[in-house]
Amino acid sequence: MQLFTTITKTSLNIFNEEKFLPNLNLFFPVSFNEIKYVARILKDISYISKANIVLTIDEKDINLLTVDSEENNSIIDNIRSFKSMGFNTALRLDNDLLNLPQSVYATFDYFVLSIDNLLPDNEPAKLAGFKGLIEKLLKFNKQII
Repeated sequence: MQLFTTITKTSLNIFNEEKFLPNLNLFFPVSFNEIKYVARILKDISYISKANIVLTIDEKDINLLTVDSEENNSIIDNIRSFKSMGFNTALRLDNDLLNLPQSVYATFDYFVLSIDNLLPDNEPAKLAGFKGLIEKLLKFNKQII
């Protein structure tokens, strides 16, 4: 926990001091298992409301945790609690399958697509899957990166 705290505070401080535009966002990857620790660390940083942090969670992390609707609601509640603290959230997608419930996807502010995994070597079949993924995500009316 101490190492994670030090790394988090150091990287956020560097970003906050060196960003050249006030509206730049830092997409900060966190494991869903680290969520409770991240909340404690971030709320202790005085400049955090001006830092424009987007907490980025990997879809695979959530897929591992999701078994029933009660767990889905817990995930949504956790994400909403971060949003109520003033943070934006992003979901990182590595494939074109949307296996989570629609309500989980709708909770996030951004979708971050892993192009290396989604479009290896520009294969025609993968391009069609990528296009289909974009079309599915557009219905959530969120920014896609």
